[in-house]
Amino acid sequence: MFGTDTTTSASTHPTFAPAGTGGYFTAGNIALSIQPTTISQDTLNIIEDELCNLVVSSGGTLTKANTTQVYNAIRTMIAVETSRAETEETTLATAISTETTRAEGEEATLAADIALKGNIAGQSWVGTQNFEGAGLLASYATSANEVVCLGQLYGPQAALSPQVGGEASSATATASMTVPVSGVLFAVGSRNNSIADCGSGGSAELYINGVPILSDTTQLSTCHMGCLAISAGDAVNATYTASTTTVAFSVQVLLVFVPVVQGT
Repeated sequence: MFGTDTTTSASTHPTFAPAGTGGYFTAGNIALSIQPTTISQDTLNIIEDELCNLVVSSGGTLTKANTTQVYNAIRTMIAVETSRAETEETTLATAISTETTRAEGEEATLAADIALKGNIAGQSWVGTQNFEGAGLLASYATSANEVVCLGQLYGPQAALSPQVGGEASSATATASMTVPVSGVLFAVGSRNNSIADCGSGGSAELYINGVPILSDTTQLSTCHMGCLAISAGDAVNATYTASTTTVAFSVQVLLVFVPVVQGT
């Protein structure tokens, strides 16, 4: 494709004449006094400009001896648009896949949350009272007396040892459970003495899954508390053991699991 380069061609682009009413070429009819259409410079320049611009805009260089440039320019433009469309399609497919994965993850989390709450509802809440339902919440108070809610409790378990007494007596209480999801296990162990003055000697220890949480040899300390992070599916237990040399006593332990549930 190339612009006209005869000895009579203009070196600069002629100014277009004002636009008239668009029409069509005719060969004319002399018998009917219809004149054939005059081919103007504007018509030829428009055709030349359109074809040259097509080649140049596709990245080509006008070459007089190459008569396939318009054809190749069209093919190049089609290939570019096809590639762009394929890229957009890939980007869209990736975005859809990402959103699908996210939605599936949220659905799985929601299903687990619903399943957990379903397990919580109807549990026997062991302790000084029995509760049914999923409305019970674990909380603790800060030094500023602010109550902080930890989440829904899961099946608290308690154990009480038989009363023992006499010289070198010891007692142990163990509570256990299997947790459905990851969370925090809270344990409280206490010793109940038969008299206020429990004398001297003896010890008390609290364990969660065999890990010592608190221990001392002070007979006046009758309660120990501790917590431990627990993974989903773990079988856990809390053991409180105590001994004394002077009084009759018993021990008890309370085990409470607080799950980490999204949206709780």
